[in-house]
Amino acid sequence: MRPRGEVRQALAAAFSAMQAPAATWVQLADTAQVGRALARSTVRNMAAAGELQVVGAMQGLSNRPMVLYAPKATREDVFIDLDSALRSWHA
Repeated sequence: MRPRGEVRQALAAAFSAMQAPAATWVQLADTAQVGRALARSTVRNMAAAGELQVVGAMQGLSNRPMVLYAPKATREDVFIDLDSALRSWHA
């Protein structure tokens, strides 16, 4: 598999910098400081590749609702969430 490009790496790092559960491609482009046209197509490609998932829509940034994206949960994330849930569960 080819290594990730610079734009894809910047957009992926933008999620951790924003510390938000979801974001639009415009918010990611502004945070990652990449061009909006390039960010729009890269975010769509990341969603098609399974790196991002669509979690909803947001009204307010434009006249049309904008798609909200979130990083796809990895298998390790699921196990960590399950572990924390089991540790906090009291019978």
